[in-house]
Amino acid sequence: MNYQVIKADLNSYSHRSAIQALWRDNLSYITNKRFAWLYDQNPCGSVYTCLAICYPEDKIIGNASLYERELY
Repeated sequence: MNYQVIKADLNSYSHRSAIQALWRDNLSYITNKRFAWLYDQNPCGSVYTCLAICYPEDKIIGNASLYERELY
């Protein structure tokens, strides 16, 4: 199995829906509301997300994100 890690384009419907599908299949307790808060309304700033893509199937098999947050 070959794979590649790329930076996700969170403005892309295909990347957003792939992340949501991964969450739905593996983290069913995380809701669409939580997804929107983390990726669209994060009060601390931007999000950096990577996707792992399996080739030659072009299937997204994982993701990782870094979120800005404030610490006191």
